[in-house]
Amino acid sequence: MCYEPCSKGYDGVGPVCWEICPAGKYECGALCVDTPDGCTESVQIIVESVVVLAVAIAEACVGVIDIVAIVESLGAVAESLAYGEC
Repeated sequence: MCYEPCSKGYDGVGPVCWEICPAGKYECGALCVDTPDGCTESVQIIVESVVVLAVAIAEACVGVIDIVAIVESLGAVAESLAYGEC
């Protein structure tokens, strides 16, 4: 299959262009991490944040609404993803 070439600083995998990790960062799938061994910890933090957010949303759906907890969980997910990505 033929795909459009990726922009400079990106590497193509099929139809998706992934940003190449900057100097001093290490590749971890779609993430860039600070240390070569930081991949597992970074993914664990992201997964934990998503689970906490899902639980908060589920609790809100059954009537226990803690808006502060939902916003904090959403913020943690967003922060994990923003700092983890290239």
